[in-house]
Amino acid sequence: MARRTISYDGVSLQSATYRSQEFEHESTDYKQVNDARFGNRDGSKIYDISFAPRKITVRGIITGANIDTLEANIDALQELLNRTEKNLDVQYASGTRRYKATCRSLSIVRRAFNITFVPFEAEFIVGNPPFGTGLDTATAEFSGVGTSFGTFYGTMAATGTRRPVPTIRMNINGGSGITSASFTNRTTGGTISVTPVGGFTAGDVLIIDTDNFTVTLNGVAIDYVGFFPEFAQGNNDIKRVISSVWHSVDLFVIYRPLYL
Repeated sequence: MARRTISYDGVSLQSATYRSQEFEHESTDYKQVNDARFGNRDGSKIYDISFAPRKITVRGIITGANIDTLEANIDALQELLNRTEKNLDVQYASGTRRYKATCRSLSIVRRAFNITFVPFEAEFIVGNPPFGTGLDTATAEFSGVGTSFGTFYGTMAATGTRRPVPTIRMNINGGSGITSASFTNRTTGGTISVTPVGGFTAGDVLIIDTDNFTVTLNGVAIDYVGFFPEFAQGNNDIKRVISSVWHSVDLFVIYRPLYL
């Protein structure tokens, strides 16, 4: 049997009924390296690395006390794996790696001797993101709380093995003449700025979602200029600028670590 527990949509695939024996999820064969040739020169320039949807394969056996029970368990697995975009959880590194997965194919080959067991192979596709995460409650957070002057500098250390896609939140505690706010990741070079009509007032909450590419003020979409900043795996030097007479603003960068 596989050495770790595995489940899909909360149903164990490592049980008396479904016994997973092989689980392929640690390869990075879905990595795409994009390059450009130099005319008639040798070699090329790598300009971007991205990841396609990931394939995860689970192999094992389905069991039953007799042939009728076996076939009922086959039907139950068919129903389970026909669910879309569910949590595929695998025990890993004293915790759990979670993938948002959809089963693309299920192969069951029954031979004459398969009376109380039959082998299966399930292939899952993990698209958005094509990485593992911690459980849904596992987030990390950088905070620069209560900064009261125009420019704030800090260093955010992003854990995981792949660059995160955080949500940037600014809570406006109070101030005077707060006209605009901007956030820059100095490591990657991206800057986004917001200048709402009428400025900011105490109690406002500005959220910049770098995963869904949205900017909201108190839950309402607003205009912005610049680009959504990308983040690097590891250290990120960040800068936040508030234009005001004076202000007190809490800054949070909230993300879920991603794992290849």
